[in-house]
Amino acid sequence: MSSSFYIALDQEVDFDTFIHGNAFADELDTINSLAEENRMKTADSYLGMPSGFDMSDSYDDDDGWDDDRDDDQDLDETWFEPSDGLAWIAEIRELVEENESRFDHPEQVIEDLNDMFEILKKAKKAKAQWHFEIEL
Repeated sequence: MSSSFYIALDQEVDFDTFIHGNAFADELDTINSLAEENRMKTADSYLGMPSGFDMSDSYDDDDGWDDDRDDDQDLDETWFEPSDGLAWIAEIRELVEENESRFDHPEQVIEDLNDMFEILKKAKKAKAQWHFEIEL
């Protein structure tokens, strides 16, 4: 089963924020490599994880956190301004277009990026902050 990247907002909005995000997630290593090669932030930099959060600290519905974290502990999420995401997505989209041969499905990655861009344009108008989340 494939994972999916999507955009979460810090408030309720009156527009649809659904995207497939599967191609983006499937091609994440290549996207991040292009970002690093061009001295840009990686997609992982925009995840809503608290600073210092370790993805290996997983949560199990039956057992809770596999570390010493309190199950009810509120984790402060990291949020970003839509203008930052719009600029990043525009640059990454251009890099994908210039490096299509490095991707298995460049058209689908560009479609995911276009969907993300549209959501962030609307989020900017709504004065909502955002971050990426992953559905595994």
